[in-house]
Amino acid sequence: MLKRKKNDPTPSPAEPADESPSGQLEERAGGRKRKLSAEFQLTIILSVIFTIIVSLALSPLMNIDAVAITGNQAVSKQHVTQLANHPQGQNLFLYKKGEAIRSLESHPYIKEASIHRHLPHSLSIEVKERRAVGVLVNRGIFLQFSADGLLLNSTPTLENTTIPIITGISLKAVPQPGGKIKNEAFEQALAVVNAMPKDLLAGIQEINIAEKDNILAYTSNGIEVRIGSIKKIESRMSALNDIMKQVILSNAVQGKVEYIDMRYSKSPILKLKGQDGSAIPLDMEGAGMPISAEREAQRVEGTTEAVAEGDPETGQDENDQA
Repeated sequence: MLKRKKNDPTPSPAEPADESPSGQLEERAGGRKRKLSAEFQLTIILSVIFTIIVSLALSPLMNIDAVAITGNQAVSKQHVTQLANHPQGQNLFLYKKGEAIRSLESHPYIKEASIHRHLPHSLSIEVKERRAVGVLVNRGIFLQFSADGLLLNSTPTLENTTIPIITGISLKAVPQPGGKIKNEAFEQALAVVNAMPKDLLAGIQEINIAEKDNILAYTSNGIEVRIGSIKKIESRMSALNDIMKQVILSNAVQGKVEYIDMRYSKSPILKLKGQDGSAIPLDMEGAGMPISAEREAQRVEGTTEAVAEGDPETGQDENDQA
């Protein structure tokens, strides 16, 4: 058997390598250094990428050079640009979109606004406008208002309007444009306007609301419409729209119509000028039921009888009202 020399430092094959605590610590330290080095390199790479992205985002290459504006009619593109804080030339990412939207929606005519960024350097602005549905005459001033009752503008003169003029109302206080018009009579007029289909509203020239439950309207061809109160106003204005289309505009009756009485929810009444006793009850049986033009022509000629029928809302006899 070979014996190892006393001073020979070489370990024998059967003896294990040095597993002292100091050796293990050195190995672990080396592993941590390699791990930290990899993480540090990744951090550096990400930092460089982030710096490049930020530099590009803030560079003149990202300045807004094109602004597309859609949806505007009452408000000019120049005014929309001004309200949006003149975005052209500003940085696409630094542009204060929320602030611009609030500024746009502060305009009386702009109901809603949206702004979208488009890389690399363009912006789109879309607006949804309020439109004037009527003009309130108050102490010689014409106040245009929207369907939600906001004052849009006030002018001393009025030209070429196709929306109805509201008369018979006197406001104690007139709000600034964009403010809500607060008046009980105006609320009734607004209910009538909003209940009218677009085609019907286009043919109405004036709505007089001097008397609370005796609202009158006048068409562009001079026919008086007796509306009464705003009770069941939607169904009665729908019925009036049918009458205008199927009886008046189609010339289904012979003679000039003096007035249309819409105060009776079931059977509106039509009166011809210069013909006493020629009030015609129009058998609607509901706002949406078509009117027989042939039957109405027969009634005018006296070949059919008008049947009086009490109004379920008032209990009055319709012939008394005629």
